[in-house]
Amino acid sequence: MSTRNLKDASTPGGPPERIEGEFMDSRFIFQQLPESCVEIDNLTQQLEDEGIDKFNKSFDGLLNTLEIATTKSTHPLSFSVRR
Repeated sequence: MSTRNLKDASTPGGPPERIEGEFMDSRFIFQQLPESCVEIDNLTQQLEDEGIDKFNKSFDGLLNTLEIATTKSTHPLSFSVRR
């Protein structure tokens, strides 16, 4: 989570609702994309592909961290203190 999101989430009342304030601007920009020679289908596919790639890299890192932690905890010379 970004620093901005953490700050917004910790403020009284929670984060501000940005959708209402920016919706009309976003809608206008989105409607202008074809006139700017931006192919919406290609743009959304690229964003989806990049999002999936970033998620997969992050998830692989998590799995690697868990594998290392599991390997360390099952090593014959390792021990843990249980209360």
